[in-house]
Amino acid sequence: MPADPRPELKLGLLSFLLTFAGACCAQLAGRPLLFLGGLTDEWFGLGWNLAFHGTLGWGDEPILLRPPGYPAFVALLLRAFTRVPLRLTPAYTESAAQLVSLAQALLLAATAALLFAWLRRPFGNAIAFAAALVYGLNPYSLVLPGLMHYDVLHLFLLVAGCAALDVAIARAERGAGPMAAAGALWGMAALVRPVTLPLPLFVAAMLFARGLRGSRAARALLAFCVAMALVIAPWTLRNFRISGRLVPVNVQGWAAVWGSTVEPLELDANTYQWRAIGLLHMQPLYRRVTGEDYSYLGFLKHNVALEAAFKEAALENIRERPRVYLWNVARGLLGLTLQLNTSLVGVFQRIQRTGEVVSQAWFWSGAEQERGATLASRTLDVLHLLLLAFAALGLARAIARREPFLAVPGLVFTCVALAHALTFFDFTYYYLKLPFLVVFAASGLASLRERGPLLAALLAGLAVAGSAALLLGL
Repeated sequence: MPADPRPELKLGLLSFLLTFAGACCAQLAGRPLLFLGGLTDEWFGLGWNLAFHGTLGWGDEPILLRPPGYPAFVALLLRAFTRVPLRLTPAYTESAAQLVSLAQALLLAATAALLFAWLRRPFGNAIAFAAALVYGLNPYSLVLPGLMHYDVLHLFLLVAGCAALDVAIARAERGAGPMAAAGALWGMAALVRPVTLPLPLFVAAMLFARGLRGSRAARALLAFCVAMALVIAPWTLRNFRISGRLVPVNVQGWAAVWGSTVEPLELDANTYQWRAIGLLHMQPLYRRVTGEDYSYLGFLKHNVALEAAFKEAALENIRERPRVYLWNVARGLLGLTLQLNTSLVGVFQRIQRTGEVVSQAWFWSGAEQERGATLASRTLDVLHLLLLAFAALGLARAIARREPFLAVPGLVFTCVALAHALTFFDFTYYYLKLPFLVVFAASGLASLRERGPLLAALLAGLAVAGSAALLLGL
């Protein structure tokens, strides 16, 4: 009789299959969230344009506004599995969105399995498996594959990047190859979302925290930086050819900073706040720069000039009213750390019951009744609070005992949190916390020894219960 596979292989495969099955039930058997009434921006359309015209832009006209990673992901799927049409019709959009949702369900499942593989060594099979289920089967995660947005792809790269970097630092003394591979992976992540462009600064701190000093640390950091830069460089060169400017990934940073300087924003995870900023404050600046009323194509055409105007206005606002910006920075850090936009779950259930198409207005300020809480969203709130409590325990213990494992996820999360807080933080960015929250909570559970696996199983059970409530429409 052949020997059974090792338990970790079975558990990793099981976490993949369970997550994939749950995500498929949520997306393919129901009505996915898709475009959130426009809140997901034009990412899907950019993917179609890249698939048909071979250009990140509209038609043959290239743009600088968006990073290329997610449109390239969509374009790859459309080219591989569909006959890309000259125009986006409703019928093609529906079938293509199902294809993207299925691919994102696979990515979500792969992320859960990868999370298990990464966490099993420091925390054991039981806690790692429970963590993978909490990550993959909670109601929030199950609605994400149906969004035509970069969330699931970016989360996969964040987890893969952390796991690769953790392994690479442990093997840094054996050569530069693992650090270069990790750097290349983080270069890909930055092309999806450039919030990790400052990561090399934090990698230096990771090396120090893991005991590497002097020339060994310098070689490891250099390998990481060079590989990351080489992955990003072709896109930077493309941007230079288009604009004559050094644009590492995309042109949007100062517009985001400006959004954090115009008025104090609410500490409300379930409200989309950029709309009010755009309506009240952007129009006068846009007209001054362009001489015309706002349009999306006009924004693309004047992107570089507008970015310069946003920079000037942002710096002036910070000089004149620094408290507004400081509040919004603090709000971003607090929001990403302590909150979650659980209304996505409630709205998902609403459209299953009513057959409605999601309206962006449901997420505006004052529309709380449109995104009412459900049993699934309330269960998610409870799960989130419990995870926060165990995460705080895990972080406090790791800091007090100077345990090295949390250096990588802790510093990557710090990089991402600061990047958003110093620029702009809003409704669509809460997804970023999911894997980090689960990792920190797993550390807290592991510190409880005998009780840890039992509590981890209870958390996994709560996640599954919330998903059952989601799928049954309770």
